[in-house]
Amino acid sequence: MDLSACVDLVREQPDVLALYLFGSQARQTAGPGSDVDPAVLLAPGADAWRSKLDLGARLSQRLGRPVDLIVMGEDLELTFRVLTEGRRLHEAARDEVRSREALLASQYYDYAPFIQSYLASVAREYRRG
Repeated sequence: MDLSACVDLVREQPDVLALYLFGSQARQTAGPGSDVDPAVLLAPGADAWRSKLDLGARLSQRLGRPVDLIVMGEDLELTFRVLTEGRRLHEAARDEVRSREALLASQYYDYAPFIQSYLASVAREYRRG
């Protein structure tokens, strides 16, 4: 898989501050049919929905395999996984990226107890039927 093609594509996107790879491709445990799990950190004010659709399709086309693009900050659980398990492949503005990553991690830690409580509640309800 040519990750440099992904980085080149992202460099052309002014709204993308950083590109990450996580999941089985980042762990190097992917099988032949595995999808690719990239994540992007967008500049403030960027259109996340449009970026996800457009960039996700272009990355998939470039890689020749399915892509499940994550926009950092949309889902705190996934964002935290990207920050802790993923690999940063590109950053456009180092200081801004590091600052935004710290903010996202802080948000996760602030909300983690609520998320865990909610998931435990859902699991209990599911077991009850």
